Amino acid sequence: MLLAGGELHQRATWGSAQAGLAQGIVDAVDEGLIPPDEADDLLIIAAVWVNPELDDLDASFRNQRAAAYAAVRAAITGTPTVADVQAVAKEGPANPFYTPATEMLAR
Repeated sequence: MLLAGGELHQRATWGSAQAGLAQGIVDAVDEGLIPPDEADDLLIIAAVWVNPELDDLDASFRNQRAAAYAAVRAAITGTPTVADVQAVAKEGPANPFYTPATEMLAR
């Protein structure tokens, strides 16, 4: 049984994207963002999404690797700052999949 997106999407989700995520974390350890002597004590939780229109497993790997590394770097450097997030939040949260109506933002 194939899931939505077909066999290539499955291979990307369960293969190249997860391998890229793992490699991005290894890159962060190799560069000292995550101290090697602390790596065994850390838990990293990640959500991986792969576009069902993907047609290149190597691109999937590269994108996930870069995203994982960038996420660790942002966490270690404290970016964006709370002030940055609050400033952007005043415009209202949004992403390509959902933008809440104004009445949803009222307290």
